[in-house]
Amino acid sequence: MRVFKSEEVFDGDCGIGIRKQTDAGGFGVHMHEFVEIVYISKGRGVHCIDDTAYPVKRGDLLFINYRQTHSLDACSQ
Repeated sequence: MRVFKSEEVFDGDCGIGIRKQTDAGGFGVHMHEFVEIVYISKGRGVHCIDDTAYPVKRGDLLFINYRQTHSLDACSQ
């Protein structure tokens, strides 16, 4: 499983990174050493967090805690 570190994701010293995920296939199981906020801007899918599946859709806002395993399976755009 991939573990992302803050220096791999964030630019500079501010500790905040913004990234638009456009891959319709979602992303595999991973974790990171920082908190992640996920906003679903369109489509729907299933976000698995610590082995629990949550259906997600446009407008949902998720908070992923430090070192929580998670993945996303996108169903539609």
